[in-house]
Amino acid sequence: MGKSTLSTGVAERDGGPQMALVLGDQGIGHSPKARRLSRPRWRDHRLMIGVLLVVICVVIGARVVAAADRSRSWVSVRGDLPAGHVLTAADLTTTSGRLVPAAAGHYFESEVRDRLVGQELGRPVAAGELLGRGAISSGPRSPSRVVPLVVKAGRLPQLRAGDRLDVYVLSRAAEGSATGGKEVRVAAGAEFLDQQELSAGSGVSVQVRVPASAAAPLVAASQSERIDVVRIDPGGTGDLGDPGAATTPGFGT
Repeated sequence: MGKSTLSTGVAERDGGPQMALVLGDQGIGHSPKARRLSRPRWRDHRLMIGVLLVVICVVIGARVVAAADRSRSWVSVRGDLPAGHVLTAADLTTTSGRLVPAAAGHYFESEVRDRLVGQELGRPVAAGELLGRGAISSGPRSPSRVVPLVVKAGRLPQLRAGDRLDVYVLSRAAEGSATGGKEVRVAAGAEFLDQQELSAGSGVSVQVRVPASAAAPLVAASQSERIDVVRIDPGGTGDLGDPGAATTPGFGT
């Protein structure tokens, strides 16, 4: 930066001395030029790293979306179902998921859901489980019958579709007999399907499925005014257990 010289002097003029300011030859010095910020260039390594990260995120997102699109819809069951249960439309639902090719062939896709209605289970199936091909009984399905029973309130436990039941009826003693009759089991391992509340004091109409050979005794028992329904809680392997004696001395009237 250039330097300037400054000098003062006193000049005599009319009216008294006067002060004079004299600048040197170089004059007033100039200030430095302002430094301007340079624009970022494409070769700036920070900019290139940022662009690379954006590209990587886009590629990963596209792969995730593409993988999700490959999910397929499979048949699953709504609730726990025992072995021997005959599938209904209400039992079945669909679940989306991806299965490895080796496992996919063991399950049913949603397109065949309607064709599974009426098939019999060869083993128990848990709620939410995908319905496997191995769960469907491979042999011919035995004929069955659906029988309604009117059961008084308080003579049946809480039930849900697919539960297995034993049904007992009171066989009254002959008039004048000292005994109270007999409790007779008229159905063992019947499958509970549905129930409907009747008018006040009339009880509950219970729908059960039994083998064809067991339908007649159950229909005859339905005429009794005292029917008892016992729910079976299967063992861990689905075994219904030994129901015990078919008759036992009764105490009711």
